[in-house]
Amino acid sequence: MQPLLPPEAVRELVSSCLHRDPVAADLRCSLFVAAAQSYKRDSLLRPFPPRYINLKIQKDFEDLLADVDSLPGVRDLVRLQPGEGDHHLALVHWILSSKSLAVNTLERDEVQRI
Repeated sequence: MQPLLPPEAVRELVSSCLHRDPVAADLRCSLFVAAAQSYKRDSLLRPFPPRYINLKIQKDFEDLLADVDSLPGVRDLVRLQPGEGDHHLALVHWILSSKSLAVNTLERDEVQRI
């Protein structure tokens, strides 16, 4: 489990990732949202975001879906003011820093090599 970072550090990390490769970040977030909204979400969301596991070690899908449904778009995340949307930034940070899926944008010549 990742150590808890201060909200300002999370904001900087998310902003950096969104500026570095916005298309890949948007795709990762979209895949996560699709998995969270799927009827198979319990098996699709592995690992599960630790922020949404309650004290009884149960997955809190209601809170997760509430945050997913109110999640601003990638462009709007970058524009959030300090102290605004910290829970959304924490979720997006978890999505983007998860090692279970790597997505990167490739240049046209790199695609031909694959």
